[in-house]
Amino acid sequence: MSALQTTFAASRSRSRNLGTLAAIGALGTLVGALALAVPACGTGGEESLGGMVGLPGSGLGPYRRLDAEEASGRLAIRRNALVESGMVLRGAGPQQVMFYAAADVPDEPLPPPEDAGVELDGGVPEPDLAQFLPRRILRSNLGDGPTYSGGTVVLEASEAWEGAAVFDPWAVLLASGRVRLYYAGDDGIGIAESDSATGTFTRVGTGPVLAGLRRPTVVARADGAPGFFLYAEDSGAIVVSPSLDGLSFDAPVSVDLGFPPSDAGIPQVAVGSPAAGLQIPQLDPPRILLFFESRRSDGSRTLGLAASRDGLNFERATLPPFGTGLHEGFPAPDLVDAQTTLLYFTFASETDDRASRALTVSVSPGTLRFD
Repeated sequence: MSALQTTFAASRSRSRNLGTLAAIGALGTLVGALALAVPACGTGGEESLGGMVGLPGSGLGPYRRLDAEEASGRLAIRRNALVESGMVLRGAGPQQVMFYAAADVPDEPLPPPEDAGVELDGGVPEPDLAQFLPRRILRSNLGDGPTYSGGTVVLEASEAWEGAAVFDPWAVLLASGRVRLYYAGDDGIGIAESDSATGTFTRVGTGPVLAGLRRPTVVARADGAPGFFLYAEDSGAIVVSPSLDGLSFDAPVSVDLGFPPSDAGIPQVAVGSPAAGLQIPQLDPPRILLFFESRRSDGSRTLGLAASRDGLNFERATLPPFGTGLHEGFPAPDLVDAQTTLLYFTFASETDDRASRALTVSVSPGTLRFD
């Protein structure tokens, strides 16, 4: 059985959503054990990555989703009805910290919409955000154990430009030890900062730093020069905006990720939800990895992967890093070491008869197991 065939069914109720979300809680304390228990190896390589020139494939796919047996018995539970996206920050303390965007069902739920449970084109149920409370940004320490029962809210909408909700969190550890949180609201991308990953976040400025954009992800330059690249989504395309200080940005320019041949006759029509990281293997310079959503003409989506030496020009892998028909979206890589990557993403789910999304995680190389 291939790594991509190992999966478990999407949850169909609130209780099963909780179990899927819980899988992330065990990973922080288990990564070290995995490195000792299983020989380090990569299942990617140029062939599986579609011939990305000069880019080692170790820990870059194909990804294997953790199965129910691996997740059972060591789960931390997040009690949220809808988890839209989540990402892990390393190096900011003794444990990794996850930042995620989530929403709940009101105490007195609205009646389900008339089309609740009805699949859209391509068999994909899309959440109706009006059926949930406004999204907000939470954080959680990983590995808190089975007594964990929620997340700490770090940011909720309070500024006029944010509208009713804040979402799309992406945290960056600065050289000073401070943590900077990029996020989105109605009118664009904002910034908040804290002395630590577990501290109080305070907004930087009074408005968006980049208007009209969504899903920010920020990475240091790959060539070692000072500065950052911020990638974001703009109306079905991915754009990049360089910055020296990560606070003020150049005008965004489009990133060409190409439109690959149709998959089973379903062509790509847009890309979005970028998530960036610096590859760890000893390259000179290291490559910037960009995971993203590939959106199809039937309304479905899957994940894509591209790499760049300069942060501006990308080579796209011809094969998806993960794809099993779960309507995968909002990818977020966690580059554990030179051989191992965890890839968080959300998938189409259902809560209280409402189309929803739930968070899950996969691992590469797929030979690693959480036993």
